[in-house]
Amino acid sequence: MPMIQPRQSKTMEVRVIMRLWAENAEALAAYATMIAEPESYVLNALVETLARDKDFVKWRESHTGPFRKQMSGHREGKAADGGSAPPQNLKTAGLRPAV
Repeated sequence: MPMIQPRQSKTMEVRVIMRLWAENAEALAAYATMIAEPESYVLNALVETLARDKDFVKWRESHTGPFRKQMSGHREGKAADGGSAPPQNLKTAGLRPAV
């Protein structure tokens, strides 16, 4: 049984551009192929394992974010299926429901 299981639910995604070592990029692609999920899902699952690092958990308790630098013109709020994530509350977003 694979260590990382295929996803069970969808969540909001943000686009992140980074560089990986060539051998890690190949391993990432191979693992994603094995479980029939996108590479981004495998990376997200790996990042979630950081929650088991006791030193990291302790550090996060005393260091609040955000840690990502905001880029001008970038778009957040894209749903995992590629569509736009709907606002949680249409009224506070200044929108009306479609009729």
